[in-house]
Amino acid sequence: MRKFLLFFCLFCTCLYGTETDFDYIVVGTSPFSMLEAIYKRCLGHRVLVVEQGAECGGAWKSITICGIPHVDLGCHEFGRDAKVQKFLEDYVGCTMVSNLPDKKTPTNGEYYPSQGCYEMTHNLELLMKTVGVAVFLNSKLESIFVDTSREIAEVKINDRRYTTQKLVVSNNSELKIENPEVQQPPSRPHHYYHIGMLIADPSAPRFTYKNMTGQGASRATNYTPYSKELQGTGMQLITLQVHGEKNLQDPHKFIAELKKLKLIDEKAQLLQVENYIYKQVPLHQPSIHKLGAKGQAMFEILNTGHINNLSNYVEKWKQAMKPWHETIHLQRAG
Repeated sequence: MRKFLLFFCLFCTCLYGTETDFDYIVVGTSPFSMLEAIYKRCLGHRVLVVEQGAECGGAWKSITICGIPHVDLGCHEFGRDAKVQKFLEDYVGCTMVSNLPDKKTPTNGEYYPSQGCYEMTHNLELLMKTVGVAVFLNSKLESIFVDTSREIAEVKINDRRYTTQKLVVSNNSELKIENPEVQQPPSRPHHYYHIGMLIADPSAPRFTYKNMTGQGASRATNYTPYSKELQGTGMQLITLQVHGEKNLQDPHKFIAELKKLKLIDEKAQLLQVENYIYKQVPLHQPSIHKLGAKGQAMFEILNTGHINNLSNYVEKWKQAMKPWHETIHLQRAG
């Protein structure tokens, strides 16, 4: 009997390949990564998502700024791609609204989730849970060993090792590859410096997203239209991405610049300031190339440079995913 069982196991291994803990391990939780994980799970694969932060979202996650919850970490825009807009509505359950402060519904202008990025990332987390994607939060991917002879990758997470057939990474996934043929340079994170400013300004918001020039800032977001906490308070919350740490020291110059551009009322007053820095480590693709053709084939790299790049994937995702209302209905019915 034991000989038969041994023969059967060997037969299955030869027939179906080496057994692994997961079919796919997805590194990070950008919207692209979460959607790819949901898609692969809907195809029946065993999927693990690894996120070193306490919350999902990556650069698109939400934080509390100046006491206001669910504020976008960065200054984002979604653009005008109607295909992306409809996918986010139909399959992610977002209510998309105009990014122009004087219009309630998108026309030919920019659009945005009605509750900011929190709406998108929260819904994607719910979808991952509903379809059965395994998620490890507060879990740094410490290292990877790629066994090209067995065509599996061994991943170290929280001092434990897991095996997978493939790894899904993004342009901003930090990877430490253990293979001796790979000599990686020290990681060099990019720093994104932000100022959050809560101001007293009872006038209607005059912008939502603005590219800035001069005065040490690159872009600004007025988060007020997307926050229930700010409605009817006479306050507005504006975040700016600035050039370097030195520009975090004087928020009053940015208030003066916003007044000059007539983006806030000339009598607006600064109430509270909170600075924060977001770090990203770019993917070092030459390290993957050193693994050879077999090693490279075990990595899927998502192009996450801009949210509009979702348009490159939505048709594929729609082939396996169910519309939002159907998925959530199944969860409630269960």
